[in-house]
Amino acid sequence: MSLLDVFMKSPQARPSQEEIVGSPALQKRRYDAAIELLGFIEGSLNSSDGKAHAVTVLSVVAWLAGTSLYKSLNSKYLPSAATLMLSNEMNEEWKKLVNLFVHYCQRIGIHLRPDELALKTPDEHKPQVEVLQAQEKFQARYDEIMRKHGLDDLDGARAGMLVCAISLRYHCRVARDLDPGIAAGIITRGILTGAIVSGMRTYPPSLNLEGPIGLEICASTKCFESRLVLGEHDAAIQDVLDHGGMSINIGAEVLRMLQRKNIDPYIAYEREMCLQVRAKIPRIDFVRANVEELFTEWEWKPRHSAPVHVRLMLWLKENGSRYGYEQNGNSWVLKS
Repeated sequence: MSLLDVFMKSPQARPSQEEIVGSPALQKRRYDAAIELLGFIEGSLNSSDGKAHAVTVLSVVAWLAGTSLYKSLNSKYLPSAATLMLSNEMNEEWKKLVNLFVHYCQRIGIHLRPDELALKTPDEHKPQVEVLQAQEKFQARYDEIMRKHGLDDLDGARAGMLVCAISLRYHCRVARDLDPGIAAGIITRGILTGAIVSGMRTYPPSLNLEGPIGLEICASTKCFESRLVLGEHDAAIQDVLDHGGMSINIGAEVLRMLQRKNIDPYIAYEREMCLQVRAKIPRIDFVRANVEELFTEWEWKPRHSAPVHVRLMLWLKENGSRYGYEQNGNSWVLKS
C-alpha cells in the first residue's frame, strides 16, 4: 500500500477548513498540491522493490519545503543570504511551519510531544542522498507543482508540511520502519537545513576571510593558475599561501550556527566546491593527502563519519567526470 493510499483512506485525512489558517479555496489548493507532490516523491525515491528509504523520503520532503520557505523570505527582504539565514525572521517562520506540521500530524492520528521535535538523529538514521543532490534533482518539479495549484513559495512550504505529515504516518504506523520521535526530528531539522543550504547556494562567493562563507584567495605572486585547494583545513590554507589558489573557508559565526542547529557543516563545503566545479575551475588539488589511500580507507564506511575533505574527495570520485574533470593523482583536472 502506498503513502497516498493510506492518506486517502484515513477518515481524518482532509484538513478541516476551520482549523487551518487560510480560506477554504487556499486550503484545497494546498491539499491538491500536496497529493500531487506525494505521488512525485514516492515515484522518484522508490527502489526497484517498490519500497522507499524512510529517512531519505522524510529528509528530501523537508529539505524541499525549507528551500521554498527560504525563497519566500528572500524574495520579500532581499538581504544577503547569510544575513537571512541568521535572522529572527527565518526562525519565526520555521517555527510556524513546524507548528503546522504538528497540526497536520494530529489530524491524521499522530500526536507529537514538543520534546520529540529536537531529538538528535542516531548515526544509523542518515539519508541516502545529500541535500544539494535533492535540491538539484527535485526542487524544480516541487516549485512547478506548487505554481500549478496557484501557490506561492510560502504556501508551497506549507503544502510540504502536509506531505511530511503523511510520510511520517506511513513510515511510523504502516511500514513501521521508523520511530515517530526520530522521524519528527528529521523533518523539523530538515526544514531548516533546506533553508540554510539555499542561502548558501545564492550567496556570492566572498574574498573576505572573515565573511560568513566563501573562498580564501591568495595574494601571492606565486599563483601559477586558478585552482581550488582541498585537504585538512590548515594544510590547505598553507598550500594556498605557498603556491597560490583558493581554499574553502567557513566563517566562525555560520559554523557555530550550524552546530547549534545540529546541521552537518559539510553542506557548506560541498556547496562551495560545487560552485567552483560548475564554474569550470581548471583544477582541484588535494594536498598532504594520498587520494587513493583515503578512498580505499573510506569507500565502504559511513560517509557522515568521514572528515570533510575525505567526503569532498568521495564526491569528486563519483561526480567529477560528469562535469568534465579527470583524476590525475591527487588532483582533478578539467579536460580541454
